[in-house]
Amino acid sequence: MDWRMIMFVGAPLVGLAAGAVGQVIAHLLVPKKPIVVSYVAGFLCGTVVSLITLFFSRDVFSWADMFICLLTFGGLNYCYSNFVNLNFTSLRIRLLKELMAVGGRERISEIARQYGSEAILQRRLARLLEWRQLREDDGRFTAADGSFLRLAHLFTVLKKIVLGRGFRYEDAA
Repeated sequence: MDWRMIMFVGAPLVGLAAGAVGQVIAHLLVPKKPIVVSYVAGFLCGTVVSLITLFFSRDVFSWADMFICLLTFGGLNYCYSNFVNLNFTSLRIRLLKELMAVGGRERISEIARQYGSEAILQRRLARLLEWRQLREDDGRFTAADGSFLRLAHLFTVLKKIVLGRGFRYEDAA
């Protein structure tokens, strides 16, 4: 396999990487805008880079090659954006399920109580204790083993790479 074939096959992946970088840069440049603005900027950046990579990988232009490249890039970008948006979506679904469970009506004070930081913290700690990822000794929490902390550090690094920011509370300490 020659280098042109590798570029042709890798064009959507190169575009996806460029799109992720483009999204992070767009989010850093205009942080007050909705996240969809950075998604669109990343998508456009990735599309352009995919097409440029495709152009340099072929001797003769082909509409079919461009269609396959854009279709593959679009599918990969769809998966990427859903991965990034997964947390927001899960919270929305949970809130909607809870609203449906109480007949579709809930007071804002009750919603705030359920989603307040104290309640969320208590649920997360209970879940981590139940899964034996944390231990509680005299009111203090410690990691049950090092693999949990390594995984947490890995996710922080991935979040910094993908979203341009790490764990939201790390600067508060």
